[in-house]
Amino acid sequence: MIDLLEKYSITDIIIFLVFLALAAKELITFIEWSKSKIREAGLEATMDKREEEKLDGYDEAIRKNNSRIVNLEKELESLSEEVTKLEKDFNEHLDETKEIKDSLSRLNTNISLLLESNRDIIKTTLTEKHHYYCYSKKWIDDYSLECCEKLFQHYK
Repeated sequence: MIDLLEKYSITDIIIFLVFLALAAKELITFIEWSKSKIREAGLEATMDKREEEKLDGYDEAIRKNNSRIVNLEKELESLSEEVTKLEKDFNEHLDETKEIKDSLSRLNTNISLLLESNRDIIKTTLTEKHHYYCYSKKWIDDYSLECCEKLFQHYK
């Protein structure tokens, strides 16, 4: 059933069922017209019992087909409603996806700003430590040098 919906659109299926219903209706009309012409020509008297049973069988088949057509039309209507619901759900999920995409884009922008700000802070900190140790103290201990190197590695 899903393959049918993927291969044909709802409008194609509806058009097919409408043509099928019209064909069945025209077939019934043709059979009734044929019967009336046979009766008018007086050939009905010559028809044997089997031919009448055949016509009755055709009438029964036509009635069954008409009931099938009605059932198919009802099923098509319910399928159409289901497709409408699915389209609505799909559109809602699509809107949610767009919102998530926008949120992720804003988050990426904010993260970029934070990274840039963090680099500026590291640069400023390294510059201050350099000035402090090189110009004020004129020496630097191993631990402070190691901390400055780690900061610089983060800055790269």
